[in-house]
Amino acid sequence: MKKPYQIAAGRALQRVRQWAEAKNPVVQLMLPMVEILTLAKRGADELVREAGLRVILLAIAQEAEALTGARYQQSADRKAHRWSREDGFVVVDGQKVPIERRRLRSKSGGEVRLGTYELFQQTRPLEDEVWWKMLRGLTTRNYPLVTRSFARAYGIEKSATSERFIQASRDKLKELMERPLGEVQLCAIVIKVPLGIGRYAQSRAPLRFARFSMRLRPRQRERAGTLPNPFAAWFST
Repeated sequence: MKKPYQIAAGRALQRVRQWAEAKNPVVQLMLPMVEILTLAKRGADELVREAGLRVILLAIAQEAEALTGARYQQSADRKAHRWSREDGFVVVDGQKVPIERRRLRSKSGGEVRLGTYELFQQTRPLEDEVWWKMLRGLTTRNYPLVTRSFARAYGIEKSATSERFIQASRDKLKELMERPLGEVQLCAIVIKVPLGIGRYAQSRAPLRFARFSMRLRPRQRERAGTLPNPFAAWFST
C-alpha cells in the first residue's frame, strides 16, 4: 500500500504531465561562452552535468511560476502562492545534488507539490546505478571516490550505498519472481533413479552411497561394486 506522501507525489507528477502536454512550454538555457569553455576544459561530461542541473532548476521554476503566476502581478488563474524556501535535492548522474527548492501553498492552506521536483527527486535511477556498478566489482568503500562528480553531492557514502544496493536487489528479485511466464516455452526432463535393491533400498540413498564410495580405496571400490546398488558402477576403477 502506498503511503500518503507517495500518493501526493504521484498526483503532482500526473498534474505536471497534463500541464506539459496542454501548454508544451519551452525550457531555454543560456550559458555564457566563457563558462562553457571553462566547464569543457574539465571535460565534456562536466559540461553536460552542469547544464543538466541548470535545466532541472529551470523546469522546476517554470512549473512554480505557472501555478503562482508572475511575481508581483495579480492573476485570476493563480492556483497557489509562494510560501517559503527550504533545502532539497535532485538526483543527477546517480548522486544527490543539494538545491534550494520553492514551497507553495494552495488557497486553502495546504502544500502544493511540484511535479518536476518529485520527478527529479526519484531515487530509482540512483539505486539502479549502484546495483549495476557493485555487481561489476565496485565496493561500497570505494564507491564515493569513484562516482563523485559534484563537489556538493551526497548520498553516496558507504552506508547509503549499501542500503540502496539491498533495496535494488529486492526490487530485482521481486521483478524476477513476478514476471509472467505465459509466453515462455519451458522444457522439463524428469529422471527417475532407483534408490537401491534389497536390504540397501531402505537404508542407503544414492548420495550417501556416492560419498561413501568416494572415500574408499580402489580395491575397496571394487568390493563396493559388488553391492546390490546401481550406483556402485559409477565409482569403479
